Amino acid sequence: FRSKTPVYFRFTLALGFVSKFFARYESMAIRRAENSIGKWADAITLVSSVEAEELQRRFSKLGISAVVRAVPPPSDIVRSPQSYSEFSRFIFIGPDSLPQNRLTIELIQDLWESEHPVAEIHIYGKMALHWKPVPGVVFHGYATSLDEVYTEGSVLFSPGTVRGGIKTKVTEAFAFGCAVIGNSITFE
Repeated sequence: FRSKTPVYFRFTLALGFVSKFFARYESMAIRRAENSIGKWADAITLVSSVEAEELQRRFSKLGISAVVRAVPPPSDIVRSPQSYSEFSRFIFIGPDSLPQNRLTIELIQDLWESEHPVAEIHIYGKMALHWKPVPGVVFHGYATSLDEVYTEGSVLFSPGTVRGGIKTKVTEAFAFGCAVIGNSITFE
């Protein structure tokens, strides 16, 4: 995205009122799609109980009869929570083929390039793009085992960029005893 988009266009998209306009438009489009699905379906299952309750309330107000249920993602506890004297290794998981991951990777690269954190960030997931080298940002590709991702001292760094319910990478990190650093979108 960054290499194919003119700087002035990226700057315009980054302006608060422009990005808020697109976020509101996307939010309304998602609501319309959810309402349409509710009219077609008898039942809808989500992984977030909070979002399920909110959607059921909206459906009730609109007279939509679909029943909304929540089935949380299964996450067996693999390790007890770690205690950290310092955050020595950050991780991010997600292929760049998904727009939300691509945006987060761009944000991570920009942050590591401008702020120069002492700890490296290790990014896991199949990459379709060729990312420019940034000191402290290490790409590993697809991990065959989560044990190689969630090593001692690892912290999931996952600032969310796109709303859409619980992030399975968050529950997975908690299951492996890792702390998670994110924003309100990460933990919605």
